[in-house]
Formats: sequence, structure tokens, C-alpha cells
Amino acid sequence: MKISMENVSACRKVLRIEVPEDVVDTEYGQVIKLYAKSAKIPGFRAGKTPGTLIEKRYRKEIEKDTRDRLVPRYYQEALSQEKISPISVISVSDGPVTAGQPLVFDVTLDVTPEVTLPTYKGLSLAGEAVAVSDEQVDQAFSELRDRYATYEEVAGRTVLDADYIRVDYEGRMQDELIADKFPDSTRVGGGSDFWIMLGGPEFIPGLGQGLVGAAIDETREIDVSFPDDFTLSDLAGQLARYTATVRAIREKRMPENDDDLLKVAGVESIDALKERLRGEITAHAESQEKGRLKNELADLLLKKADVALPESLVQREQQRILQNIVRENMARGVSRDEIETQKDQLFSAAESSSQNRVKLSFILAKIGEEESIAVADDEVRARIEQIAQGYGESYERVKAQFENEEAMAGLRDDLLMDKVLDFLLENAKIKT
Repeated sequence: MKISMENVSACRKVLRIEVPEDVVDTEYGQVIKLYAKSAKIPGFRAGKTPGTLIEKRYRKEIEKDTRDRLVPRYYQEALSQEKISPISVISVSDGPVTAGQPLVFDVTLDVTPEVTLPTYKGLSLAGEAVAVSDEQVDQAFSELRDRYATYEEVAGRTVLDADYIRVDYEGRMQDELIADKFPDSTRVGGGSDFWIMLGGPEFIPGLGQGLVGAAIDETREIDVSFPDDFTLSDLAGQLARYTATVRAIREKRMPENDDDLLKVAGVESIDALKERLRGEITAHAESQEKGRLKNELADLLLKKADVALPESLVQREQQRILQNIVRENMARGVSRDEIETQKDQLFSAAESSSQNRVKLSFILAKIGEEESIAVADDEVRARIEQIAQGYGESYERVKAQFENEEAMAGLRDDLLMDKVLDFLLENAKIKT
């Protein structure tokens, strides 16, 4: 076997592989014998048809099968001989199979780039002191008590700012029902027996506030101005008028005492509960600060290191990022049409993010190699358990999503990047 290699770029190579003619002829003959065993040609018994006739009848198929048997075998031998670990195979040329001639084919592939590491230990970072105020603790305690609040139906009064109200409503634009004009508007167009929580974000801007002061069974007309960034692009920046009727009012009632709250929390006093909350808030703030510092480390490494990027890997990461962006936008109610109008901006953002992520992954992988940092199987299991807990799914169900080789490799890469950043943070110089 002869091998020559052309460096198209720092990360892309073309291997020209030449399989000797005697090997080609032997393989070609073996394929003919396989066809002869099963070929049914009039005038000949199965397995007795002359090879020359088999070759004439099935030449194209025999040539293809010979090529398909030889190319993978000699491609793998070439990789082993040249000590190449490809990231991805871009293309394989179809070299002709001719009796008495070698089989020559080209394989274009992307390979891992060379990474020259900058100084990565002792990097200087500006830290921010973590401090938790009494006001934050009191706010957390108030939010915790809110979870035990109940909403009880009331009569004989009008709607107040913090009420939970049941309404019937329908919207119009230029005397045409929104539900008819824009069938995809769903609940924005109208609804009955719909509950609205006042004092928070409103899915129809100003509708709930427009009913403050209304009595049960009172009907009001409310003018609504949809913001320019409204999730339904057809309504963004538009004016509408809603007719809404209050059907029921519920008011928020806090628990009369905190005994149940203390019992559930497993503490004996309000002070003990607040101390626990302080610890939880502190831990969360420290985690956020650690994440911020790790992002700073990543930015420093991206600026300091010069790494050639495999085009195929960047494109693959770009597609993954784009799919995630589209999925998240659709989950927030953004229509496909609106996403389409923003495709250039989304593509540009995904392109930049993919380049940085691929570059950072090579830098951190190289540091991990230098520092003998690896990901253990129990760490993989722990991360899957964490994901399962976050989604409220079983471990086995989430694990099944990582059964294919690419998904598991991605999970391990993420864990490795995180471990290396933890190592760099431990060895950084942080000034507060």
C-alpha cells in the first residue's frame, strides 16, 4: 500500500491511498466467486456459471462490491500507519476498479489541530466579594411564606391589585375579532373562565390592571397596546380593544402562624429558618461568582491561544446551537415566521458562539492532557442523575438519551471542560 498526504489547511488533510494491483485482483476474484454461488443464469446450474460470464453480466456490481470491501480496510490501515485520529471524514472519492491496476482513492478528513498553550496557571482575576444582606434573607423568608398562602373566594367588594380573578374576555382589532383575524393567537384572542393573577406579568398587557376596581359580573372595555417585541409577531406594536367581564374574585390569605412552615422546614424557630436561608442564598451567590470567574478564565484563554479550527466541527456545533436557539424561542411562543425574519442575526450569533466553543474545547482538552485531568465513570453517572433530578425524570430514562456514542462523548467533553476550568480557578490569582 502506498500513502501520500496533502495538507489542505491546518486541520484538513487529503490521504491518497493506493491499494496494490495484486490485492485488487485477488479481491475482485473473490467477489466473482460469491456472485457465481448465487447467480441464476439460463443454461447453467447454480455455482457452475463460468467466471467470465459472471463478470460480464455483473461487472458494475462486482466492481462496486470490490471497492466497498477494500476502501474501509485500507483506509483504517492508512490511519494506523500515519497515526492519524480524524475528527470527521469529509469525503471519499470513488476510485475505479480495473483488472491489473491498483485501486487509488482519496479521503478528505478533518483532524485535531495543534494547540500551543499559553501560560494557564496563576492567571489574574478580579473577584467580587459575596455578601448576603438581612433584606435578602427577609425577602427569601417572605417568598417562602408565600408558598403556603391560599386564595379564597370573596364577594361584596371590587377587584384589588393582588387578587386572583376569573374573567371572560375577547379582543378586537378594527372591529374584527382577534381570534378570527389571527387563528394562531390562541388565548390572546379570547377566553372564558380564565384565571388572571394581578400584580405580576400579564400575557395580555394591561388587561388585568384594567379590571382593578371592577365588581363581579361587571363588564369593561380595555384598550391594550402590544409591545414591539410581543411574542406573537402579528400583534406586535398593534392596538386592540378587549371586552372583559369579572366572574369571580379570590384574595390572597397568608397562614395565621408559621408552625406549619417550621414543621416542614424541620427547624424549631424563625431565626433558625432564616439562618438556613442565609446559607442557601450565600451558596447560590458563591456558585454564581464561581461561574462568572470561570467565564472570565475562558475569555482569557480564548484571547491568549491561537488555534486553527476544523471547519466540519465548527459547522456541526453551529447547527447544534441554532437548533437550541430555535427550540428555546418556540418554547417561549415565538412563531416560525418571526424566527425566520431573524435568521441572519441568529446565524451570526451561532457562528461566533460555535467558533469560541470549539476553540475553547481544544484548549481545555490540551490542558487536561497536560495535567492528567480525566472524567471518571462515576462522574458521568452523577451528572446524568443531576440532569434526571432537574427534569423530574428517572435515571434510566435520561441515561437512555446518552446511549449513542456522540451524545455520551458530548457529555464527557462538557464534564472535562468543567473540571479543567475548576482546576484553572484553583490555580488562579483572585483579587477582591
